[in-house]
Amino acid sequence: MAICLLNVGTFLCFHKKAFHQFFFKLFLKQIQMKRLLLINLFSFIAYFSFAQSVYGDNGEGSVFFFAGLGVRPLTHEDLDIYFRYVDESPSRDNITEEFKLKANSIVVPIRIGVGYKASNQYFGSISAEFSLARPSTIWQVNAGRSLKYKNFTINPSLCFEYGTGGVKLGDIKNNDVYIQVNNVQFYSNTASVSVKNSFMSLRPTLGLSFPLGDEKHFYLYGDLSYNLILHTGSSYLYFDGKDKDGNGIGESETLSAPNVFLMVNSKRVENTFVKYNGIAFNIGIGFHL
Repeated sequence: MAICLLNVGTFLCFHKKAFHQFFFKLFLKQIQMKRLLLINLFSFIAYFSFAQSVYGDNGEGSVFFFAGLGVRPLTHEDLDIYFRYVDESPSRDNITEEFKLKANSIVVPIRIGVGYKASNQYFGSISAEFSLARPSTIWQVNAGRSLKYKNFTINPSLCFEYGTGGVKLGDIKNNDVYIQVNNVQFYSNTASVSVKNSFMSLRPTLGLSFPLGDEKHFYLYGDLSYNLILHTGSSYLYFDGKDKDGNGIGESETLSAPNVFLMVNSKRVENTFVKYNGIAFNIGIGFHL
């Protein structure tokens, strides 16, 4: 009996080990590129941290502000769009749009932010990116360490992002008193309609900055990064207009709602058709207090 139990236990242990090895190898294969990028980033940070401890200075910490422009991925192929929506007001305002959406690969956002650099050259920042041409808003938390070399600074860091992106579908016109989406009433002549979705990502980043002037309070910066998407949320419609007092308001609606009909390339969709992963870069100006 004991021998039988021992054999069963050996069998289970062997197959459990094989099971774990199989899925571990599969997991490594799926994230090989992401892992390589992150390892390289942390290698940069480790190297720069050592170099800073040897060659850097130990000045006081400072608060800094920055603003600039960027280029980041927002990709889709040529798409044939058919969109119809009927609102919930008594007059049944509606929009029907049929158009070709040209292929796109980038979006150009405006970035503003604030951060703090400690005396040991570690820094952290929070920032936001807004796109005027595309319905996109992204919040960022960034951490890294600086290496001073001659008259410029190298800034390796890791940035976590949460944001929304999407494509504008058109404008729904108000043909009576108001446009109603769920319980929200828009009194403007039109309400802009976009299809959006949320996402979370990591951005391993390598940046450079150059001081301006003798006081070195102002500086120019640029950074290059790769956007690694961690999660993409479900798509939804977003309506943007004004209330009866002229204040800006917005409301969302699911793509599966009975009064929503969205087709992409002759297929009804309820998920995103844009991608956010890829290379990004930013340039701008900053100020140290």
